[in-house]
Amino acid sequence: MQNWMQRSQNTLAQWFDAQTARALDAFIEGMTLHFVTDRTPLAREAILQMVKRIAGASM
Repeated sequence: MQNWMQRSQNTLAQWFDAQTARALDAFIEGMTLHFVTDRTPLAREAILQMVKRIAGASM
C-alpha cells in the first residue's frame, strides 16, 4: 500500500509540489470510495472545483 501511494504521489509531483501532490492523492483515493458508495455521483464540474481548491495556484 505504501508503494502504491508513493508512486501515485510521485506521478502527481510531476505537475504539483509535494504537499499538493499528497493532498490530491488523498482526494483521489477518497473520491474513488465515494464513487462506489454514493447513490448520486458528483457532477464533473463539482469535482473540478474541488481539485482547483486543493491545487490552488498550482493549476
